[in-house]
Amino acid sequence: MESDRKTGIHSIKLPRNFTQALLIVFAAAVVAAVVGFGANYLLSPSAAEIQRGVDAAKEMPLVGLVIEENPPLEEKLRMVIAEELNNPGQVPSPGSRFGVEVRQQYIVPTLLAADDASALSAAAGMEKLARYLQMRDPALCRELGLAGLQNANKLDADGKTLLNEALALQEQAYRNGKGGSPKTALKADEVRPVLEEAGYTEKDLEQLSSFATLSTADGCAATVKLYGAPRALPTAGGGTLARWLLTVAP
Repeated sequence: MESDRKTGIHSIKLPRNFTQALLIVFAAAVVAAVVGFGANYLLSPSAAEIQRGVDAAKEMPLVGLVIEENPPLEEKLRMVIAEELNNPGQVPSPGSRFGVEVRQQYIVPTLLAADDASALSAAAGMEKLARYLQMRDPALCRELGLAGLQNANKLDADGKTLLNEALALQEQAYRNGKGGSPKTALKADEVRPVLEEAGYTEKDLEQLSSFATLSTADGCAATVKLYGAPRALPTAGGGTLARWLLTVAP
């Protein structure tokens, strides 16, 4: 069996592995805060420099809210930032690992309770980011679909703005779902028929199954299409697919 890294988000045979890119955006946002949206890595970061990274994370939509609601995360983030700055180039990065852990523990359960409208808006924010990358950086767009946006520092200024907008829409969905009961979730064997209802052809589904072998242009197009799939469905079905895209586990 291929690893998640090889199959990326796009395995029809293993639908739950559509994951690597789906909202590792949170992790990417943490990484972006760690490196200061363009700051150089430092060999011996000072306490003030580490604090600047923490402050940058706390100012981000969704990221800052989750840290505010869960104070122990701030100290953990401080240690992550120190590790990130002292040991650049780790794959996956400490910031990315931290982001994935926080997403699974705190964000996913809440997003599962978000209503259809807020979930659809959050998925649309990701589609908008992917479409922008399709025009400006197809290779990064494909990376978003294959392995997730691992380092938001690769984004240009407009891309970083769209990332923040996507996070803001996810924060709205998070706030909407806070304290609510989880909605009905898609099962693994239900994903393919839902995508077919959204207009996926057999060729589209085959591309998802072989995403890692697609060209840059085709891989990027598949990423854009996947994030756009929820809005091709009636509101209830689109909301269900959007919540799945927002919460499927990496």
